[in-house]
Amino acid sequence: MSIARSGVGWMVARLGALGVTWLASLYFTRALVDPQATLGTYYAFETIVSFLVLLANGGLNGAIVKRVSEGEEPNAFATAGLLMSGALVLGVSLVALLASPWLIDFFGYGGLSVVFVVGSVVAYQVRDTLGALLTSNFNVGRSGVVEFVDATGQVSVQVGLIVAGFGAVALLSGYLVGSTLAALVAVGLVVWRFDFERPAKRHFRSLMEFARYSFANNFVQHFYDNIDIIVITVLLGKAATGVYGIGFRFSLILTIFYSAINRTSAPEISKHDAQDNEARIKEVLSDALVLGLLIGLPAFAGFVVLARPIIVTFYTGEFAAATLVAVVAVATRIPEGLRSSFGSVLSGMDRPDVGFRGGIILVATNLLLDVLLVPTVGVVGAIVASFVGMLLQCLYMGYHLAAILNLSVSDLPLKDVSREAVAAAFMAAIVYVMRMAVDPYSFVAILVLVGVGIITYFVTIFLVAPDIRSRLVAIFGDVAPTSV
Repeated sequence: MSIARSGVGWMVARLGALGVTWLASLYFTRALVDPQATLGTYYAFETIVSFLVLLANGGLNGAIVKRVSEGEEPNAFATAGLLMSGALVLGVSLVALLASPWLIDFFGYGGLSVVFVVGSVVAYQVRDTLGALLTSNFNVGRSGVVEFVDATGQVSVQVGLIVAGFGAVALLSGYLVGSTLAALVAVGLVVWRFDFERPAKRHFRSLMEFARYSFANNFVQHFYDNIDIIVITVLLGKAATGVYGIGFRFSLILTIFYSAINRTSAPEISKHDAQDNEARIKEVLSDALVLGLLIGLPAFAGFVVLARPIIVTFYTGEFAAATLVAVVAVATRIPEGLRSSFGSVLSGMDRPDVGFRGGIILVATNLLLDVLLVPTVGVVGAIVASFVGMLLQCLYMGYHLAAILNLSVSDLPLKDVSREAVAAAFMAAIVYVMRMAVDPYSFVAILVLVGVGIITYFVTIFLVAPDIRSRLVAIFGDVAPTSV
């Protein structure tokens, strides 16, 4: 499977998964008795599980991708990674069992609370570790299938139990079932594609040396992703968490797009770094920046114009307060996408330490501003804190990457990025004029406005940016099926 085809396959699968969960969230806001508080409980559960999964992984996913993709003794490194992963998840599960009284008190479902948390942690550990093996073997597309199975299994159980009259327990049950199904599919995809062999101590040691920075960077990312939820839940309550969660989730489509780019570029960068091919690494970075902003810039411009009509129409006026959260969340994904591209290059060149130091800036800034802004301006303060922290980290990592790679202005795709910005602004202007002429608070009007925006943007790009057009045509040619 080619790199482009693999990346697009992963992205399509993840977009399908996001579409399924998004449609489910529309249903939840209408079917649940107290949607804000119930969704707030669910988002808090997701946060707890994600932190435990982070601890259980210990940075191994990044280390597995790096060492296996280098091509030297890949099977030994894969086996060592699986053994270490099993030991870590066992330890974290024991810690969660010791915390049973607190989990039972927080969620209020008795022993089921512990089953939901521990079961989800184990399932996600299996899913994510095997997903790292698929990625390291340039099979990113297949790892996307695993996530699609997770989403569809999760939503099917959640909707079924809500129809049967259950509330938040339905959401937690679906989460566990979906992750378990995904883990089983991951096992099926991996078991026939790897020849496991007995590792030596040096394989474990090599993984641990890389994993320490990978873990630190992952911890920073998870802390950043979830600190807002924690602070809002503690200071403002679960209902406010539900509002924030709805607004924040509108930016997830950009996360998927950036992840597809970086998942496919990371092993390629690692391979070229092992060959001392610095010129090719610069080319991969340039392509990643152009392709990332190709979606990020118009998404932000479009949300500035349409965020409120979309949220009120699809989620009801009860969630109108999430409008500004959604706009700033989408804006935050732009420096986050750049930061992710920088991080992929740095990790591939064995310099995850730079990302870690940048992560310290992110966490410190985000936490400080959260504590200052959330009590005074509410949920909007949390997303503003995220934006400022992410921007500072992006600037720090970009500065150091430029020094490591000896980047000059001519190495940066400034011309293509400026054309993307112009096209996004032109698209937003057209959509704004049309919005003023119609009632935007209807499903049909929103679909038409979004469709016009997409068409306007890409037609403009194809007309004013020939280099981007060539990139897209090349990717399409690589992805499109070829005759045998």
